[in-house]
Amino acid sequence: MSFDVKDQKECWDYTQDKMKDLMEQIADDFRVYLGDQYTDKEKSALAKKGKPSLVINVAKKPCDLLSGFQRQNWADLSCLPIEGADEVQADVYTQLFKWIFSSQNGSHYVSQAFDDAVICGVGWVAPEIGYDRDLAYGDIRILRESPMSVMPDPATNNADLSDCMYILRHAWMSKTRAKSLFPELSDLIDKCGMGTSMGEENAPRDTRNMVRILENWRKVYSTKKTAMHLLTGEMTDIEDDTVLEGQENYRILDLPTSRIELFSTINEQEIVYEGENPHGVSRFPLIPVFGYWVPSFPEWEWRVQGIIRVLKDSQREKNKRRSQLMEAILSMPHGGWFVEKGSLEDYGPLRKAGSTSRVVEYNPGKPKPSPIETPPISGALMELEQLHTADVRELGLNPDLLGIVGEKGAPAALGAMRQKQGITAVQMIFDNLAMAKKSLGRYLIDLTRHNWDNTKVERIIGSMLPFDFASSGEYYDVAVDELVDSPSYRMANFMVLQQMAQQGFPIPPELMIEMAPCSPEMKKKILAGMQAAAGVNPDGSIPPAGAPGEVPPEIAQMLAGSSGGDITQGQSPTGE
Repeated sequence: MSFDVKDQKECWDYTQDKMKDLMEQIADDFRVYLGDQYTDKEKSALAKKGKPSLVINVAKKPCDLLSGFQRQNWADLSCLPIEGADEVQADVYTQLFKWIFSSQNGSHYVSQAFDDAVICGVGWVAPEIGYDRDLAYGDIRILRESPMSVMPDPATNNADLSDCMYILRHAWMSKTRAKSLFPELSDLIDKCGMGTSMGEENAPRDTRNMVRILENWRKVYSTKKTAMHLLTGEMTDIEDDTVLEGQENYRILDLPTSRIELFSTINEQEIVYEGENPHGVSRFPLIPVFGYWVPSFPEWEWRVQGIIRVLKDSQREKNKRRSQLMEAILSMPHGGWFVEKGSLEDYGPLRKAGSTSRVVEYNPGKPKPSPIETPPISGALMELEQLHTADVRELGLNPDLLGIVGEKGAPAALGAMRQKQGITAVQMIFDNLAMAKKSLGRYLIDLTRHNWDNTKVERIIGSMLPFDFASSGEYYDVAVDELVDSPSYRMANFMVLQQMAQQGFPIPPELMIEMAPCSPEMKKKILAGMQAAAGVNPDGSIPPAGAPGEVPPEIAQMLAGSSGGDITQGQSPTGE
């Protein structure tokens, strides 16, 4: 069934009607996080009365704590083999993951999407291919998309979007930018009028010389003929007129299959693109990172929440309470005197006596002037302020439990236990991040398979591939998981070996040196020093009995520094 501009408009209207309340909540969550916590009406009313509109932004810190914790404990993506024969494939994909994330700042954008999820309940990761540096194959980059620019199918219930039928994404851009992205449509873009807002929360205030791009990524189902071998179970896609050798050994099946199609328009008038996913992947190119995700509840404004949603009421109460305290303090008398009429000849010295020691003369027989005392602040207001501070600790994150604050000299294990206890309350957020990263890894596998070949991959990993890359990485060959953070793939392996050695595994020192992230020259010197210390010459030969190996000067100095002794030529580290 064909899809046209009219269908696009109807899909947008339906989805926006279902998601409008969520988008309003998301926009409000960001305003609260950024400190814009009064409505325009409230600001105007307070200004007319001359009252302060203070913002004591206590809701921001819990979000920043989670963001910092996630960034400090970042885990890389890795591929694990399903069977032993798939180890080489898994190793290659792990190296590709590392290259994509490190060369294109992928971890930074994923962390930004996580920040969005913490603040408003959902963030979006958008992997794509850019051809700025490599015109032939392109480079895969991982970007972050605004939560106010993406709306999934309202009927979605699974956090991995496995039951999602479409995703809408819109973007405002200048005509110059649009023509750079769609050069073949330059004339059409020039003729387009000014874009008009369709009610989205992040529409620019001034849309002159701008256009609005609306994308509809749709899941389309169809059937395909597949031949299943009755003995081996092997599945082969065939055409209607295909004749198989040994037809009696096959069973012909009509199996359902799905693909992702893109329908994109400018200003809801002209079609920019219509067809299958231009990158050839049968997965949505937008991957959600949810915060608190409760699909059992039907309304999206409640099923998707972040940390700010819980703290908003308490935050606004604190602002009003602090503003009331400030107003009360400012309206109180600060200094002054009670003076009986006629008791003083000159009031000048009394007016200056507030901050200095002065002699004030008053008439004999008259009462002496007495200072006006500042009344105490309302105890009820102070008690409410203290209760609010306790509420924030109950509703938000306790920094103590994240191990941020600890007793002097406390053991490291205590800090780890505190962190684990503090993270328990927000474990759902980190589990959703882990699931999103695995979905991202699976999308990257399909994206590289469909757009790169052996030539591109060999340039990245620096070695020849023993298999056809385009046919690798099948779903049942490799699995995506997380790996300890490291600057490079080699460093990742070195850190894994280091951890194994610390746990008591007999890791050969030569293997540790081989995987160490240092120069080949340095590795040779270290190996030469180890051989000399063990009584072996640098060329591998064994010296005569009683003749110790020669220790290079650089290694002797290194060993001396580590052992605290003086090692000279011809001496072993033990001095024998």
